[in-house]
Amino acid sequence: MPKKYRHPMLDAELNTKRLKNEVRTMGRAQKSGVRIPCIYFVDKDNHLMFMERVDGLTLNSYLIYLEEKTESGRLISGEMSKNHDRNSAHACFLNSALYDQQRVYKMLENMTSLGITTKDIARKLGLIIAKLHKSSLVHGDLTTSNIMLTAKDLDIVLIDFGLGMTSSQVECYAVDLYVLERAFSATHPGFIEMYQQILEAYNEAGMKKVIRRLDDVRLRGRKKISIG
Repeated sequence: MPKKYRHPMLDAELNTKRLKNEVRTMGRAQKSGVRIPCIYFVDKDNHLMFMERVDGLTLNSYLIYLEEKTESGRLISGEMSKNHDRNSAHACFLNSALYDQQRVYKMLENMTSLGITTKDIARKLGLIIAKLHKSSLVHGDLTTSNIMLTAKDLDIVLIDFGLGMTSSQVECYAVDLYVLERAFSATHPGFIEMYQQILEAYNEAGMKKVIRRLDDVRLRGRKKISIG
């Protein structure tokens, strides 16, 4: 989307560079074995990218669903719990995603029949992130909203590489993990154990240097928050 506060020529140049970078990063991720949406066409003139529609749910939506299920003691229905805060993130999710109930149910049935747990998802995700970093790729915005679970085969798909880049710096990989950690602590505090399982799988993939650097990144992050 054009930025009105920028000079048109500068805006077009920046958008072109970002589009090229995103396409390039996604292509390299795919070659490394990380599943991403298939790119069908890139319109450089209008700065548009046409991609495969991933049939599934974001990890963010799925975890919020599980949280709601745990809190209410039942599967999502079309009604709100009487004690439910309508202004909460859960209420927003329910209001916006009720149309997706059947897909959620089907995915849960598939996971149950296959014996798949959140621990299985966490370990698989940890290995995928390790594979991405071993290929000198950084996602740049690794949140649960940019991780999808496919409805058909419950595979993991990474999306939105707009801030992605190529880097061989351990620091960049650690920041990727820290962004994901913040997403879990802020949005899914009840699933912190799942994040730890992601780190365990990542560490087992031979990424111990990154795990050690993550402690430094956390410390800087806490200092920044305390200073304001």
